[in-house]
Amino acid sequence: MKKVLKRIWDHLEEGVTITLFIILMLDVSVQIISRVFFRSPLIFSEELARFLYIWIIFSGIGWVYKTRSNIALDLVVNYFSKKQKCIFDIVSNVVTIIAFAIMIYWGIQFVEFQWINPAPAMRFSMGIVYSIAPVSMAVAIIRIVQLIIQDFKTLIQQKGGE
Repeated sequence: MKKVLKRIWDHLEEGVTITLFIILMLDVSVQIISRVFFRSPLIFSEELARFLYIWIIFSGIGWVYKTRSNIALDLVVNYFSKKQKCIFDIVSNVVTIIAFAIMIYWGIQFVEFQWINPAPAMRFSMGIVYSIAPVSMAVAIIRIVQLIIQDFKTLIQQKGGE
């Protein structure tokens, strides 16, 4: 059971993002078929596609941090030693955690504010749509903490190797 949970956690963002993307492609395909062949567009399809796109973007944030594939300006950092790069990564990750924590707080406030508003076509709470923001930021913070731990381990190994 522990291995299964670890595997799910290790591939959480990929699984969610890919699943949402497949649903998005099916939704858009059905909408195209409905418009072209039946001349009757689905009422909810475009709205669902928009909501899925929002969820895909936000669910990918943790994945980006987990794989260290976020965009970085490394012009100056390339001149740092490995130890300096590691320290810089730790500091920048701590700043990112603070920014994401602020986004979680305000994201929760926004979700609560939007909870009473229904989606125009699908008629469910817009709070559900916007809830991905604080959830994805929380997952990203966990992934960033994992990166900080790896960086500290690297620093310790470098110190022991000197």
